[in-house]
Amino acid sequence: MKKNAIGLILARGGSKGIPLKNIKLLHGRPLLHWTLRAMIDSKVAKEVWVSTDHEEIARIARQGGAKVHWRAADVSRDSTPSIASVLEFVDVQKPDCDVLVRAQATAPCIRPEHYREMMVKYVRGSYDSMFTVTRRRHCARWKEVDYPSATAPLEVEGADLYETGAVYVTSMRALFETKTSQGGDKVGYYEMPEHLSVDIDDPDDWLIAEEKVRQYGYDPSRRQTGIKLLVCSVEGTLTDGKVLVANDGTTKCTYDEDSIRRVEGMEVDVRFIASNDDNANVIKSEIALDKLARLDEWRRASDFAWEQVAYIGSDLLDLECIERAGIGAAPNDAELAVKLAADYVAPTGGGHGAVSAFCNYLIETHRLSTGEGKEKR
Repeated sequence: MKKNAIGLILARGGSKGIPLKNIKLLHGRPLLHWTLRAMIDSKVAKEVWVSTDHEEIARIARQGGAKVHWRAADVSRDSTPSIASVLEFVDVQKPDCDVLVRAQATAPCIRPEHYREMMVKYVRGSYDSMFTVTRRRHCARWKEVDYPSATAPLEVEGADLYETGAVYVTSMRALFETKTSQGGDKVGYYEMPEHLSVDIDDPDDWLIAEEKVRQYGYDPSRRQTGIKLLVCSVEGTLTDGKVLVANDGTTKCTYDEDSIRRVEGMEVDVRFIASNDDNANVIKSEIALDKLARLDEWRRASDFAWEQVAYIGSDLLDLECIERAGIGAAPNDAELAVKLAADYVAPTGGGHGAVSAFCNYLIETHRLSTGEGKEKR
């Protein structure tokens, strides 16, 4: 059943590292608006509030479509933990909702589809709370010792999950009982791509965020009705790289045609792209070594914005397309760099349902964003 949710963004006026950073212009727009408009346009919350203690932030919040909660002075200090401000908002406004979706104004690369996918995971998994993380590969860590003692790396390889602080989804019951955004018996996480996990705290972060939002930020002035072009890479994605040869010499592969037809039923143009003749013979597809150039050619020919393009691929030839598309996806067995860049990673490998899973994801997010259909108990 779809949850009754309220959105909340904390944006006080006393930031010191970057004065009034919540309304400082980032790539031409107030920082607050990047997070606010993405949440509003995701439609996961019936209304979105901004909690602030500053008149200009309140004005810009209303301008962006939010309701404003005037935060008390005792929860507006540098030392005030975020949860104290959240609980103060709930105590004063007494929102009529089952779930609170809290976003960080300083995480400007969150997009509407991320909110929607996170909420789908939260509801389907019956979680009490959920928060965003990212997976970061790191270099070996070494323990410092006095010379000339020898040492060894604490950890040689691997990856860790890092809490990004971008979004927290919490049931009101868990919030009241535990007084934390990560409470309850069942706590889950939603993994964000590393390149979108931006948190602005100091001027150096701001410089990085400028470039990030230029490439990946959600621009509501270019808001579209949804995905209009889906491009699937053939090798390693639609297929597992194996070609079946019949007795008569013809080649074929198996894939889920039904899910692709359902996406086409949403008036989406579905195309296939391959890097060589062998893969192109498996299914009618275009051959292109420069896949990004061909993708851009198709996009321009139909006058689609990048936000209206979805792309799924598995190897390094697909990487630029995945980074540039409005929604980029990868099979579970794709190259690591490709998976890290993707907005969506399928639970299965190439040729084993990855494209089907991505199509179902596109169908589900389309339904949530448009309100089409009814949730079944």
